[in-house]
Amino acid sequence: MRALIIILNAPRERLVRLAHAHGIAGLADLPEVRDALADEAYLGLLDRLASGDLGAIQPIARHEATRRLLACPEVRKLTRRLTLAQLEQRRAELGDLQLVDVRQPAEQAAGMLDGAVSMPLTQLRDRAGELDFAAPIVVYCAGGYRSSVAASYLRAAGAADVSDLLGGYGACTVRPAGAGTGTPG
Repeated sequence: MRALIIILNAPRERLVRLAHAHGIAGLADLPEVRDALADEAYLGLLDRLASGDLGAIQPIARHEATRRLLACPEVRKLTRRLTLAQLEQRRAELGDLQLVDVRQPAEQAAGMLDGAVSMPLTQLRDRAGELDFAAPIVVYCAGGYRSSVAASYLRAAGAADVSDLLGGYGACTVRPAGAGTGTPG
């Protein structure tokens, strides 16, 4: 989903930069991308999501263009989803990694990952400026869907290195005893 939002919310010149950055020649010319860009109703849904209307998420997820785009290998190269083990490794390697919890405050009351900043998805657009877009960012939610949307938004807004946690907070709280060091705080 993240790659989809990045691609379709980007003007053509940004598509070209994305293609070069990810080694994907002709990204804007892929049939799946061209078809999605030609679908006015679909672009309207993406515009609604980009303007903060989270009610557009379900129609986008069910749309045929989404299925076609996410099945496209070239588009899938743009996504960056981390497992819990990969997150722990990145945290150990990168001192400036920003961890962002996009769940709602009621969900966060049950716990957050150590060092995470609370920035609910509904506030992300207004608060994204609090993040350092030059430093790596990892976003997470309860199960991975909202964080995928958040990562898409941040990348489209100009963040250089954005990932989301596969499985979200649930991946951190449901694991065998002693498995890993990135425990919920």
